[in-house]
Amino acid sequence: MHLNINFNKCPRPGRVAPLVFTLALAWAGQVAAQLAPSPLGEVPAAICYRDGTSWIEVEREPGALRSLRLRAGALEFRATLDAHAIVQLAAGGEAADIWQREQLESARLLSRRARLYQVRGRPGEDGLDVAQRLAHANGVEEAVPDLHLARQKHTISIPPDDMHYSGQWYLKKLKIEQAWRLHSGDASTTVVVVDDGCDMQHPDLIANLMSGRDLVDDDDDPSFAPGLKGNAHGTECAGLIAAQADNEIGIAGVCPQCSLRCVRLLRDDDQAIPISSDILAFDYALEIGASVVSNSWGFGDAVPVPAPLRSILERVSQEGRDGRGALVVFAAGNDNRRINSNEITAVSGVLNVGAVNNFDESTPFTNYGDSLDLAAPTGTYTTDISGEDGDEPGDYTDLFGGTSSACPVVAGVAGLLLSAKPELRASEASDLLISSARSAPYARPDAQGHDPVYGYGIVDPVAALRMALGVTEPEPQDAGSDAAVSPSDEKRDSSCSLRQIGTGTSGIAPCFTLLLAHCVWRMRRRRT
Repeated sequence: MHLNINFNKCPRPGRVAPLVFTLALAWAGQVAAQLAPSPLGEVPAAICYRDGTSWIEVEREPGALRSLRLRAGALEFRATLDAHAIVQLAAGGEAADIWQREQLESARLLSRRARLYQVRGRPGEDGLDVAQRLAHANGVEEAVPDLHLARQKHTISIPPDDMHYSGQWYLKKLKIEQAWRLHSGDASTTVVVVDDGCDMQHPDLIANLMSGRDLVDDDDDPSFAPGLKGNAHGTECAGLIAAQADNEIGIAGVCPQCSLRCVRLLRDDDQAIPISSDILAFDYALEIGASVVSNSWGFGDAVPVPAPLRSILERVSQEGRDGRGALVVFAAGNDNRRINSNEITAVSGVLNVGAVNNFDESTPFTNYGDSLDLAAPTGTYTTDISGEDGDEPGDYTDLFGGTSSACPVVAGVAGLLLSAKPELRASEASDLLISSARSAPYARPDAQGHDPVYGYGIVDPVAALRMALGVTEPEPQDAGSDAAVSPSDEKRDSSCSLRQIGTGTSGIAPCFTLLLAHCVWRMRRRRT
């Protein structure tokens, strides 16, 4: 049974945030009279959120008061909640006074700079109750329930002297050797990988790995959970960003001299994650002075970004790195759908990345929309968990893909850029990456140069570094760097195949010579 409430019957909110997750609660008891007689426990309570212009009806499911089904315009998604709410204090609001006055059971600081707290109310109150009560409290800027939302990793399964460097076709597409001649990163540039943890002892990562944070087990060890399917996701992202180069093993990351810090946010099952954990992850990046924050994940449903999460994201991008801002990079997602303007990848300051293949074609799975900024090649060859665990039995895998593998490529390029020009603000670095992007051959850009599938183009580290450093003299080209290649092409570079002929003129001559020699040999045999 569902309860239909006219929006004008919802209580008018007091001091609440002008975003989708700012709320006022209409109690079930106030509307029970409108329903057919039924036990009070079976009556769903309707909750109204305000997004600044329109009311959005939300219903608690009968008999499951901690499970919510939410509707925001055309979006529908599910969430669960516990007894906690998230509160942002207004300027001048004193935490101790508010906690005592409102009889809160506990309060946990989430972000000192953003003045965000996770609070627990009186016995018997859930997060909705607490948020409703505190939304009207003096000294409170906004209050929302600490909703638990499902997540998904944005990955899919697909078929120098570093041992596997030749298989990293995406680095050739980036002309990475030309970029490294301009800059190869700096240890003072830290890239935070928010994911499911990392292999902290991987031989190709350990030199660049620093301490991190585990928000699942609430400790300082962001190691992956062993023995679980898909547990290599964070390690794979980290390798694309900053695997050590020129160490005679494995692969090379896009920014091989950048530092890495891993944050374990994603759980290793389908359990939903509270938005307070997201806030803690980005506050960690803010506090340690991260230059780049890489996120190859998203919500399981199309979810309007909660106001406190939007607040901390904007603060990271504006105030991180000693006031210059950190560049926050997100994977667009793999649902082949249009991104809504109120989702996390559309937040101001977020660099939204889609995926292209080795022929610069958009992948069939990448999400698209007005907020898409850049496209990048999928980094299919990367570090795996050492030993038998992970996606493959070795220390490396060529099965990584999705926009999960495009996002860390751009994060690595951002690391190169901020290493070469650390005085850049995050907004300036983002503008440089966008303005220097090379045209996507299959894009149909509008008057502003934007295409909903390819963004403003395909990331180009050489052009970005040259613009940032003011380099005007042309750099020598890497041999074959302009050709569209794939890992299989690398393994068959001496063969005569239609794929090789189709990717450039260099394969035509040897194939034609072999064919001509074969014809001459057959003619001579006939004559004899």
